[in-house]
Amino acid sequence: MPVEVIMPKVDMDMTHGTLAVWHVAEGGAVKQGAPLFDIETDKAAMEVEAPATGRLFQIGAGKGDLVAVGTVIAWIYAEGEVPGAAVAAPMGVPAAATPTAPPAPPPVVAAPAQKVRATPLARRIAAEHGVDLGAVTGTGPNGRIQKDDVEAARQSPASALQPALPATPPGPAPGSALGPYANRPHTPLALDSMRRTIAARLTEAKATIPHFYLRGEVRVDELLAVRTRMNSAHAARDIKLSLTDYIVKAVALSLIAVPEANAVWGGDHILRMGVADIALAVAIDGGLITPVIRDAETKGLAALSAEIKDLAARARTRKLAKAEFQGGSFTISNLGMYGVDSFDAIINPPQAAILAVGSTLVRPVFTPEGTVVPEHYLKLTLSVDHRVIDGALAARLLQAITMHLENPYSLLA
Repeated sequence: MPVEVIMPKVDMDMTHGTLAVWHVAEGGAVKQGAPLFDIETDKAAMEVEAPATGRLFQIGAGKGDLVAVGTVIAWIYAEGEVPGAAVAAPMGVPAAATPTAPPAPPPVVAAPAQKVRATPLARRIAAEHGVDLGAVTGTGPNGRIQKDDVEAARQSPASALQPALPATPPGPAPGSALGPYANRPHTPLALDSMRRTIAARLTEAKATIPHFYLRGEVRVDELLAVRTRMNSAHAARDIKLSLTDYIVKAVALSLIAVPEANAVWGGDHILRMGVADIALAVAIDGGLITPVIRDAETKGLAALSAEIKDLAARARTRKLAKAEFQGGSFTISNLGMYGVDSFDAIINPPQAAILAVGSTLVRPVFTPEGTVVPEHYLKLTLSVDHRVIDGALAARLLQAITMHLENPYSLLA
């Protein structure tokens, strides 16, 4: 019997995956356990192994297609088995709902009462531009409608066009924003798994978490001087500490010193953490990810620096393991390297706080003797979930972070 190839669920929160590449072409030989195709989720890229040995047929998803978890995207037939012994499911139909027919008849079996078969991207474009898929001829495998088929239909007679869908609360219908821009130069960009997840999570966070914000300034002249001396002393070991390394350490020690603030929201309870697991926002192509430095309060600055560099490098190539970007009791987002003075960050649920760090600024300060000297400082903004942390508690946490950064030798103990 032919074996289904499905979009796997590789993450607890995963609902869709983007097919990045097939390693085997239609009709090609596959070996069980060998890489079959790559997928991209909102957090990582990974290879998927072949579930059986044989030949690959009826590929129903191509590069860039966003596919629901559990969807049949191809079939593997044993050597000598006639393709068509299985009924390919339309995109979006979970494997459990896929009908099968007994192996035998040479002709390819058509799915009974099957709806129009189209890739997710084709369906999305059709919905955006009012194209009736029932009037479109598909040129993909087994007549599946692809993006180019929909684009061609848009240029054809009006028989393929249908009225645009009305807006559905609480947001506009897909493509409804196009109207005012239809005749202006533009490039439509399909949402990938990462962007969809970011949009959903941050919308939920901003709508459901009662944010409040504390802002402060940290004098960092002593910190910059200590950093310079430490980097010079450890240059032979190729250790180069960044301000982010010190900030992570300062936040970790502060969470241990103010344990009531080291907590996450559990819906019907608050989970108070006993260790400081610090998530660090890292910008990657198409979005961001937050790898987690575990037990940050126990690690020296050199070890923290090496771990942060390693996690950030693998995050940018989407090579992190799931355990490396899940969890965390607090997040740090540093945009100082982009010249941003200050900003307000959105809390990453179920965490209860996030620290936004700006760039190092300089201002003139008068000494008691009447001379002017430069003073270096950072602007910090602490975004807080009021369900978990009250104002006075948040102030104590920000005060502790400030103390450690203004007294950098406290980070070396």
